[in-house]
Amino acid sequence: MEAIHILTTVSRSLPLALSSLGLLCSIAGIFIVKSNAAKSPEKALRLGTMGSSIIFIVLAYFLISQLGLNWGIWVAVLSGAVGGIIIGLERNIILLGLLFDILQSQVKPVLRL
Repeated sequence: MEAIHILTTVSRSLPLALSSLGLLCSIAGIFIVKSNAAKSPEKALRLGTMGSSIIFIVLAYFLISQLGLNWGIWVAVLSGAVGGIIIGLERNIILLGLLFDILQSQVKPVLRL
């Protein structure tokens, strides 16, 4: 009965632990972007998005394996992180494309309404 109680406590605290890891990895991603922004902004965004996600995936694997939980949980975390990478990269592509279109167009920005 004691083992079931410990496993229940661990599985209840896992979302908080993964959220904390995600927050720390996001902060690492901010530093990655800031350190590479002077060279190339689009590469810096890509490195920040992928770098923080990869760090999170690796740390989540170690956390889940150390807690002795089912590897299917890590697969779910991996799927969510890969989905986040795809969404982040797509967002960057769309934003950079819109900025390029605005800069290349002959339309002047709205100054007054």
